[in-house]
Amino acid sequence: MQLNSLDEKFKILEDRIKILEHEIERTQAVTEIQNLMGRYECYQVHGHSLKVLELFAQKVPDVCLTTPGGTYVGMEHIKTVWTKILVEEPVGTMVEHHLTTPMVEVAKDGKTAKGVWYTPGHETLPALDPHAYWAWGKYAVDFIKEDGKWKIWHMTGYVTFRTRFDRSWVETAEPDPLMPRDTMYPPDRRDAVDTYYNPKAIRLMIPAPPDPYETW
Repeated sequence: MQLNSLDEKFKILEDRIKILEHEIERTQAVTEIQNLMGRYECYQVHGHSLKVLELFAQKVPDVCLTTPGGTYVGMEHIKTVWTKILVEEPVGTMVEHHLTTPMVEVAKDGKTAKGVWYTPGHETLPALDPHAYWAWGKYAVDFIKEDGKWKIWHMTGYVTFRTRFDRSWVETAEPDPLMPRDTMYPPDRRDAVDTYYNPKAIRLMIPAPPDPYETW
C-alpha cells in the first residue's frame, strides 16, 4: 500500500511539473513573440526584405499578409510584396515605426498565438514624395510555432492616418503611397478594411484586443 501511495504522489508531482513547464513555455512565448515583432519592425523600416521574409512561417500554405491594398497569400506572393512593391529608395529615406501597447495571447495548447500592437511612426520617402510625414497604424498578427520557433502566420496592417508633418490628420485622408490599391502585382483577395481616420465617422475598435483561447 505504501508503495502505491508513493507512486500516486510521484504521478501527481510529475503531472504538476508538466503543467508548470507548459505554463513557463507559454510565458516565455510572449517575450519571444514581442522580440519577433521587434525584429520585423527593425528589418522592414530599413528595407531588409530577405530578413523580413525569414520571420514568416515557411511551411503553412495559408501564411498571409494583408495590406491596405488587400491580402497576399503564400510565401511567393508575400515575397512579391517585399521585393517588388515595397521597394525603398535608400538615399534620403527615413522610415521609423514603433510598437506600443503589446497585447499578446498565447493559446492554451502553446501552438499558436495572437497579438495586437499600435504603431506610431514618421516617414520620408524621396522616391515618392520628399516630405516629412506622420504615419500611425496598428498590427494584428497571428503566430504559429514552426520547428520550435515562433513565426508570423497571418499579418494585417491597419492605417490610422498618414499626413504631412505640417498638416493635421483632420485635414487629410490621404491614401497610402506605399501600397496602392491598383498595382501590377494584385493581391489574392481585396478584403482590406479601411481604417483611415475620418472626422465624420465613428471609429470602430479594429483590430480588437485578442481574447484568451484554448486552441486555433
